[in-house]
Amino acid sequence: GAGSGGGGGAFWRCGASAATLAASVRLHLSLHGESTLYRWTALENHISLMPAKLDRALSYAHVHTRYALKLVWPWGSGGLCYDHGLECIPTVTLEKLGLVEKNAEAYADTYGVGVGGVGGGGGGGVDPWAWVRLAAALFLYASLALAALTGLSRGARPVLWGLALLVVPMVPASHLLFPVGTVLGERLLYLPSAGLCLLVAHAAAPLLYPLVFPLLERHRPGLLLAPWLAPLPARLARWTKGFGLVAARGLA
Repeated sequence: GAGSGGGGGAFWRCGASAATLAASVRLHLSLHGESTLYRWTALENHISLMPAKLDRALSYAHVHTRYALKLVWPWGSGGLCYDHGLECIPTVTLEKLGLVEKNAEAYADTYGVGVGGVGGGGGGGVDPWAWVRLAAALFLYASLALAALTGLSRGARPVLWGLALLVVPMVPASHLLFPVGTVLGERLLYLPSAGLCLLVAHAAAPLLYPLVFPLLERHRPGLLLAPWLAPLPARLARWTKGFGLVAARGLA
């Protein structure tokens, strides 16, 4: 019926968008060649310097998990940060998984420092948390694939729009097509956070609508204005003196 037709149309539109993006990247590489790609330093992207391609893939998968965690819970012990790299992002390697013996010389030659000196790139033996990080990345990919298949099969436009806002803006910064100079940066999560909010709202609507809608009907102006008016006195007080703005720069 209508549902299957909508799902089929959405499938072809998504496929056409993905094919166009892949063709654009392929054209760019064919014109410029990979030799013109900038070689990042350890301070910019230490994962890109790892000698084994599979180790780089595993480490970037962990970066994707860290991005997902930042979307769900953006706070930490030090609050939000401009960029994450080096020692902030542990790597996931076959050695840390206990699947191969350590290759100290290869990592020392690549980084130009002692083994494990940059982001734990190599050395250090088996890391029990490496399997946890790998499992978290696989769970993330499986969840995204399941959500995409569900949205396509049911023709659920909110799900497809949410996934598009969540995934597509992250593709250039995900290191999937080419390494970039930001291993992880919160400023890259603005549009993906809008996609996540759309997905959460769509999933929670059937449960919350019967509870929230009657309250909105009775107290609509108050409920809509309360979240914006509550912090207003504190924010206005910061503008009374210039020092107040400087002191509250982390809270504004």
